[in-house]
Amino acid sequence: MLTLSEYLGAREPQLLHLTVTGRCQARCQGCINALSFGDRKEFALSWECEPERDAQALVTLIHSSSKPTVVAFYGGEPLLAPEKILSVQQRLRQRLNGNFVRFMLYTNGELIRSVASKFPRIFKDLWLVSVSIDGSEEQHERFRKGTKLARIKENLKVLRKCSSAKVLMWSTLREGALLRDCVEEFLRLEAQGLVDYFFWHLIETDEPLRSFETFFQAYLEDLYFLFELYLTRLSERRLLPILPLNELFFFLLRGIRRGHTGCGVERAANFDLQGGKLF
Repeated sequence: MLTLSEYLGAREPQLLHLTVTGRCQARCQGCINALSFGDRKEFALSWECEPERDAQALVTLIHSSSKPTVVAFYGGEPLLAPEKILSVQQRLRQRLNGNFVRFMLYTNGELIRSVASKFPRIFKDLWLVSVSIDGSEEQHERFRKGTKLARIKENLKVLRKCSSAKVLMWSTLREGALLRDCVEEFLRLEAQGLVDYFFWHLIETDEPLRSFETFFQAYLEDLYFLFELYLTRLSERRLLPILPLNELFFFLLRGIRRGHTGCGVERAANFDLQGGKLF
């Protein structure tokens, strides 16, 4: 069997995460930044991107590798500092001398319309947009305080008009949330042409589940639902664009050894550029 690196060869990309800002207008339960670093006020200001400094660091990293590169704008909420995103994009395009690079954006989806009206070039140069949506309106807004699913949907319509980027619906499962609820919301958004792919992962937290048995049983039932849905799509000669499942099936069919049970995204070889420091 092959490893993924052996299969991809020169096509295997390197992923460079650039934290644009530590600021965020949402108050999501279990925010990974707050969990890792404490009170947002303590770290947000020190994470502000300096476009010249950070673009030069990215250029150095890109030139040090022969791999194609994805630069991912991260936060906080990166669209709170759109002028910095645009400045980094322009600097990299000017300095890379033909090196292959794509741009990705992580966002909670709340600011797409306002940023697109003032900085349309940001979205024209994006390859992928990851939007955090944790299910239907009730479930999403219960866990992602300060965001409104209806507004995010309207913003996704704007995104479709101003960008050719693919849209990934990224769901974070917490205790009390249902995977099925996330999948059903993805199907609704997919039917409207607003999203292209679905990905989910379990929240990272130091706190144990209050009731592992309840969570496990609900999760198992939702996985059965998901597999039935997947088989139904296959019977219609359509592939359900749910990335964790497609990755597993692809590895199986091509004889690629996964080598671990962890999330492929979290385990990907990448660099994080945050406040001028490389992690």
